[in-house]
Amino acid sequence: MSPREIVELANDVSHYYVSKEQIMLSLMSLNINPHHIKKENNYKSYIINVIEYLYVREKLDSWLSLLSKQGFVFTKKWTQQYAPDNEIENLIEKAIQEQKQELNLNSRGLDKIPLAIGDAQRLRDLDISKNQLSELPNSISNLINIEYLKINNNLFSKFPNVVLQLSNLKYLDIANNNIRKLPPEISKLSKLESLIVRNNPIERIPLELRILNNLSYFDIEGTPLSAPEIASKKPNEIIHYLLDLQNESSSYLREAKVIFAGAGTAGKTSLIKKLIFDKYNPQEPKTEGIEIYPWKIESKIHLNFWDFGGQEIMHAPHQFFMTERSIYILAVDPRLQGNKYGKEETDYWLKMINSYGGDSPIILVVTKSDLGKIRFPKTQLMDNYPNIKACIDVSCETNCGIQELKNKISEVVVELEHLDTKYPRTYLLVKKELEEKNENYISYYEYQNICRKVDPDMDETSMRILIGLLHDLGTMLNFYQDRHLADTQVLNPEWVTEGVYKIITSKELIANKGILSLDQISKILPPKFPTLKERGFIMDLMERFELCYQLPTNRDTFFIPSGFSQEPPASWPSEVNDKSVRFQFQYDILPDSIISYFMVSVHPFIHDDLYWVNGVIIYHEKNYACVEANFVKRTIDIEVWGEKNKRATLTYIRTQFTGIHTRFRGLEITEYVPVKNARVEYKQLVMCEEEQLDRLPVPGAGMINVHETLEGLRDLNPISPSQVDQLADDCVTELKKAIAESALRQLNIQPTRIADDTDLKSYYVNIIQYLVSRRLHREWLLRITRKGLVFAKVWYKKLY
Repeated sequence: MSPREIVELANDVSHYYVSKEQIMLSLMSLNINPHHIKKENNYKSYIINVIEYLYVREKLDSWLSLLSKQGFVFTKKWTQQYAPDNEIENLIEKAIQEQKQELNLNSRGLDKIPLAIGDAQRLRDLDISKNQLSELPNSISNLINIEYLKINNNLFSKFPNVVLQLSNLKYLDIANNNIRKLPPEISKLSKLESLIVRNNPIERIPLELRILNNLSYFDIEGTPLSAPEIASKKPNEIIHYLLDLQNESSSYLREAKVIFAGAGTAGKTSLIKKLIFDKYNPQEPKTEGIEIYPWKIESKIHLNFWDFGGQEIMHAPHQFFMTERSIYILAVDPRLQGNKYGKEETDYWLKMINSYGGDSPIILVVTKSDLGKIRFPKTQLMDNYPNIKACIDVSCETNCGIQELKNKISEVVVELEHLDTKYPRTYLLVKKELEEKNENYISYYEYQNICRKVDPDMDETSMRILIGLLHDLGTMLNFYQDRHLADTQVLNPEWVTEGVYKIITSKELIANKGILSLDQISKILPPKFPTLKERGFIMDLMERFELCYQLPTNRDTFFIPSGFSQEPPASWPSEVNDKSVRFQFQYDILPDSIISYFMVSVHPFIHDDLYWVNGVIIYHEKNYACVEANFVKRTIDIEVWGEKNKRATLTYIRTQFTGIHTRFRGLEITEYVPVKNARVEYKQLVMCEEEQLDRLPVPGAGMINVHETLEGLRDLNPISPSQVDQLADDCVTELKKAIAESALRQLNIQPTRIADDTDLKSYYVNIIQYLVSRRLHREWLLRITRKGLVFAKVWYKKLY
């Protein structure tokens, strides 16, 4: 749509007296928030903004249709949906004459494309999706400049061979057709970057597909080829895996990981031993770290029960092993429900499971039921957490609920998606070889030798794919993308947790207030860690997961926040004054690890070793800042003082927390600004300013000046909270999750580092905030733009 046409349509809307209220109501009918459209004092300018917003999002026809139903006759000349053939020909002719680079003919009810399309040779982007097409005219081969082609949601039963002549094609979407086979000649599309074949009955791929070296996105969801194990892999890995599967016999693994989580006194170990051995010891010692118990159910499915130590200090290391595609048994003793984390500890554990385990099924087990019934909000919890499959009362002493729990585990296990995934025979043979090795770890070279022993022709790509699958299954712990950890492949997870546990619970750590040298670590660790290599691996792993940090000036000393002093420093670097800037995060639950992660992330700015287990003093941009967690009130309080730009320091601190928050799924966080003896929600202050309200009554503080209160608090981030919200809305409407995650991987960011909320918008908000905190949001949008998504291009320019 040209600028002249936009102005002409705006004139019609204005001339026929479509009121602003009618416009806003019609927008809301399309699930569009009117506040996302830039306001203008001039009514016609506002209409132009509305039209541009709708046109970019391909919702202009729908909006005009709504106005038509309200009796506005002018819409008829603008309505293009299901246009007659002569109008389609006119649009093509216009594209030819004006040498247009983009042409959108989607949703027109077309069963054929006019031959004249071949004369629009300047086209780079052609969208003919959502029609009734079953073939394409040969004249399309003349579109030598075409880069983006969308023919999805049509009636194609065969791959249209004319597409193979479009040698400059970068983006091809053939999703939601009835195509059964990809031709070997697809290798001719050597510039192809994105190939979307989802929801087609494709059962095999051609060998030639691996020649497409530029392919950065390959969507096979909804085809017989799709499997959860490879959904997050890179395109070349997906193709390689599928070819491995096609070229040899395959088999189902029939193995699953069952993780028992909960507080240290909830009775997890007793529960496991009752389920497996039918034994109960009322004096069962606590689990230190992790222990793994094998169990086989009747349907020949092998289960591995992971018993996680529930001691508070061990919560952070659990992230090494809490993975998706697992079953979680959350053991709860409601009699011991504490209040440290906010609400109930059950909420805390459920949110931790959802943060690391995604949508994995959860069975909630209320232990020690022989001690009498107690009120427990089962129904409310199951409503709030849809992945809770059951809530069962058990007693290891009386056997109450044990058989019911066994039945429920068996029932949930068979519903796991990955149990229906086939693996190449050689992959399973390598897995068996690794399981038979009685070693804590092996080098990557040893792993390669085992692979070649099983299959002398196995190449490096297959080895990399397999090692990732083994990591997901819990057979092997590896971090091949981290150069410090890549060479160590852990075969015994208990070896890792024992090392971490010994360090973070050592008397030396507490005595040294969280600081340990390599010499001290060598004395703390048991004989299982005989050399610097083993000890270095444990410390590098802790550093990777931000459980400790080192200073560049002393690489032999480690700072471990969980062991810092309990008491804050006796003296401060300078007096806090009335000009200090204060800010506060309020949490529904406050995990210990949040303040520890923050201290690790800001450690270059820690001032004069002023840190303690719950807080830290930093010196940044010639300002001081105190950041402290209050686990009773479930807040993190920030105060910045100094003579320079305090806003820059506060923005830096808030940015760090924004990135940290994205790791936790479902956390409810509210931002507040302390004023006098009260506080006011930050969002409320911003809204008041947008509405040009100068003063705001605050209970306990009286009337406050909005502008003065916000002074020094305004975020220096290149994208505002309202823009984050608006961009997330656009992502929900326009962006497939797989494309978003593919773009993250191109930036060397694993999507698993970002909390995947059940609500898609919340997930996109997490992604955007994570990227903003690392100043990578524009790079991410640029990569999405290359997939042919116009909305990303608009945002990329807006945030330039």
